[in-house]
Amino acid sequence: MAQMEERVTKAKEEAVAAASHPPKLSERRTWLVWDLETGEYSDTGVAATSVMEVPVTLAASGWTGSGPWEQVVSVPGLTEHGEIGPANSLTEEQRAAVRNAMLSVSGKDMTSETLTVVADGEKPALDIPAIVFLWG
Repeated sequence: MAQMEERVTKAKEEAVAAASHPPKLSERRTWLVWDLETGEYSDTGVAATSVMEVPVTLAASGWTGSGPWEQVVSVPGLTEHGEIGPANSLTEEQRAAVRNAMLSVSGKDMTSETLTVVADGEKPALDIPAIVFLWG
């Protein structure tokens, strides 16, 4: 039980850290992403030549498993380089659901253009609008 509590606490801390540090541009016009291990931004070396935003919805009815829960989301045009984050239009209830779910990406399938999102905390009971940022 203590190990599970420790795992959930760590996942929550990582989710908060990642959500608090969105990708940003370096002075060299390459993408910087937050590195959870070092606690610093890391230069990906990927030129910020273009960014495409793909809106997706994490449907309340789309979660599978019994905890942690998973959901596979279709992302047309998925590339090797990208990030997913909550949409700016979230309601207070949706923001609370995102925080409590401790969401993260657990897999990417380039062939089927899908991301697998995992909820290590509470299963969201409502739809969560999100944006996938693709660059390259």
